[in-house]
Order: sequence, then C-alpha cells, then structure tokens
Amino acid sequence: MTPCRPATSWPATGRPSSSTSSPAPWPRGGPSSSIRRSASTRPRSSRLGARSSGSSGGATRGAPAPPELLEELATACAEARVPLVVDEAFIDFVEGRSLKSTVPRRPWLGVLRSLTKFFALPGLRVGYALLGERLRERVEGWREPWSVSALAEAAGIAALADRAYRAQTLRVVPAWRAALCVGLERLGGLRVYPSVTNYLLVGIERPGLTAAALAAALLRDGIAIRSGASFPGLGPNHVRIAVPRPEDQQVLLAALAHRLEP
Repeated sequence: MTPCRPATSWPATGRPSSSTSSPAPWPRGGPSSSIRRSASTRPRSSRLGARSSGSSGGATRGAPAPPELLEELATACAEARVPLVVDEAFIDFVEGRSLKSTVPRRPWLGVLRSLTKFFALPGLRVGYALLGERLRERVEGWREPWSVSALAEAAGIAALADRAYRAQTLRVVPAWRAALCVGLERLGGLRVYPSVTNYLLVGIERPGLTAAALAAALLRDGIAIRSGASFPGLGPNHVRIAVPRPEDQQVLLAALAHRLEP
C-alpha cells in the first residue's frame, strides 16, 4: 500500500495535473504571457497573492509550485508594477523553495513568513514580512507601532537561532507524516492527500459522515482536528490533521477507527 495517493505533478505547462487527467494548456505564449496579461490588466491599486507551498491550512493537494513558476510570476508583476504578496507560512518544511533572496531586487514583492507553524509557536502569533522597496513604502504607513510583543520577539529570535531544532524537525516530520498516511489509508473511508508540511488534508468518503461531525466526536475523545469546511473549495467532507508523534498516532488512529465504524 502506498503511503498516500499519487501527488499532483507540475508539468512543463506550469499547471498542476493529476495522474488521471491531462493539464489544460496555457494560452499561446505559455505561462509567461498569461501571467503578464493577468498582472497588466489589474488596476494599479490591486495586488496579486500566491501560496508557495499551496495549502489548505498547510496540507497540500499535490506538489509545491515550482520555484521557476513563482519567479516568473514575480517578474511579470514587477514589470507591471503590481504588488505580489507570497504566503510562505509553511515554506520551512520545503528547503530551497523560498523567494526571500529575490526581494532586494524586486521592489513590488512581499514574502510573508510565519514562526507559528514550523517552530510550533501558535500562541504567540509571531511572524515577519520581507518587502521590496516600493511595497515597504506602502506598508510602513499602515504598520502598528508595536506589532510584536517583547515576549513574541524574544521567542521568535530564539527559534530562528535554534539550528538543532530545525535539523531535527526536517529529519523526523517526513517519517512521521508517511507513517500517519499509511495508518489513515488502512482505516478505509478516508482519502489522504499528499503533503509537504506537518499537516495532512483528509477527505471523508464514508457516506453520512461530515467533517464537523467527525471533529466533534474526536473532541469528545480529547483529540482536536480541524474541519476543512471553511477552506475555499473543500466543502463539508475534509479535515486537517496535524502530524503527531508516533505514540500519539496510535491513539489518534484508534479513535478514528472507532468513529468510522458503520
């Protein structure tokens, strides 16, 4: 049994496709002309947004967007002088995919980074933004004087300096995630989507069981999962499950097996 169903691929067209369908072709001129046309037709006051690791609360339906596609988008927006804001909240789980090094040469590019995901600091709500010169000029007028508390700032600095934690997380999370994929698939009645983060997007295929009902039932067992009903495009039959430690996975899988019984 495979640990997860095959991931979505990004073919030469630049668009994702599944193993069972062919990608729709880009308009004549390829992705470059399509991106430029989209950016150039927007009002100067508008902006474009992108998620570099494609997430529904962190769980991907496929592979992350290729760096070259995001680079092309950033270039097109720069030429059209349209601000581009890239959400890299989960990018720490995918090495070598960040656009942060390109910010100094792209005045309209913004890269948002979060410390609450990879570094497990959700209660502090701390993150940072890397902004190109022109975008920074706009944002400075809106920024609150004290946007981060002293405690959050200290925790964030300490987290970024902890290289041992980063190395350990990148080593253990993929193995834990693969094991959880296998366990969930074996239960039956669930579809597990591939992920590159510490969350899994799971579709509920058992008739009559909704994400809200499953989340409520597991909460009574002392286990919290997230209903995906509020995630755009998912509907009432998807949940987001964090990847726990191996010993906690057995507790989670046992509770799910009980709740998935006909």
